[in-house]
Amino acid sequence: MAIRRGTIYRFISPAAPGAVGYLVLTNDQWNDADTQDLNGALVYEQAGAGRIAIPATGAFAGPLFATPKDTLRNAIGNLSALQLRPVEDFVRDVLAIPGLTGTPPRAPVAVPGPVNYPHWSQIYYAGPPAGVPPQTKRRVVVSRDDYNRVVG
Repeated sequence: MAIRRGTIYRFISPAAPGAVGYLVLTNDQWNDADTQDLNGALVYEQAGAGRIAIPATGAFAGPLFATPKDTLRNAIGNLSALQLRPVEDFVRDVLAIPGLTGTPPRAPVAVPGPVNYPHWSQIYYAGPPAGVPPQTKRRVVVSRDDYNRVVG
């Protein structure tokens, strides 16, 4: 199955209860490459924290979510450039791109209070060692703290 940017696929994952689909945001060159994971947004039928409406669909995208390609099932919709634009803007905002690419660059504002969520710019271990030879993967948090606090 060819996986395409802007397509919503049926998606079922215990890590994403309530999600009815997965919107692929990675470009098609990446999607066609011999890689295992994709980046995109979960798709829901209802509004909620950390979600944005997808125009003319009645669906909502968010939060951002990396998933293996083999978790995607059949395509259930294709978004036009006009429908995809608000989701792209949402992602730029969540990743603080406008501030980080400004002159001078500005880091996202820290959220006061206890940090019991993934914190912007921090590095975390991403599970137990895997592969041959075993490697310990790490993840860098690139989304803003106010978003991370809401979506966990």
